[in-house]
Amino acid sequence: MLSCLSLLHHTHVRVARHGDFHRTACGLSVVDGSGLFVGTADAATCDRCRCSIGPRARQAGAAPLPSDPKSVIRWVFDQVLNATDLDGLDAVLDHGRLIDFPTHRLNRLRALFPGWHATIDDLIAEDGRVVARYHVDCSDVFGLADAAGTTCRTNQTVIFRVVGRRIVEVQTIVDDFALWTGM
Repeated sequence: MLSCLSLLHHTHVRVARHGDFHRTACGLSVVDGSGLFVGTADAATCDRCRCSIGPRARQAGAAPLPSDPKSVIRWVFDQVLNATDLDGLDAVLDHGRLIDFPTHRLNRLRALFPGWHATIDDLIAEDGRVVARYHVDCSDVFGLADAAGTTCRTNQTVIFRVVGRRIVEVQTIVDDFALWTGM
């Protein structure tokens, strides 16, 4: 049974958000979370949240969540995007500050582009901001990005803002008007 005092006197680690409900590492599912959540397990006052983050990652066989912003983003590419570990994505996204990331997009992306794999070309970090320039190799079986049946490569850049071990902001860079193409 859940004690009301655990909500009033403890701060918890949010691991997922489903609609209006916030799920914590210790198993709570609450609607309103103002002032209830912290960014890292180390800052939580709920002992169950603090203890459940590390063992959960070890049980899944995943590498432990790194602490510096640059390593967090490298971990996201290796453990989440390329390995399709959607639980890992919930562990690093701050759902209180980000709009829910529709995890079904990763599954749809892999269905449309088999062999989808992101490789980091440059990773630059300063003061919690990380710029990732990377390329994606995949097969284009439907001819959506190139001729059908070909292998394609796309270059992409994303700027992440990381607080603690959580991604709190994501900004993609797209050359919509092909201003820099062909230079």
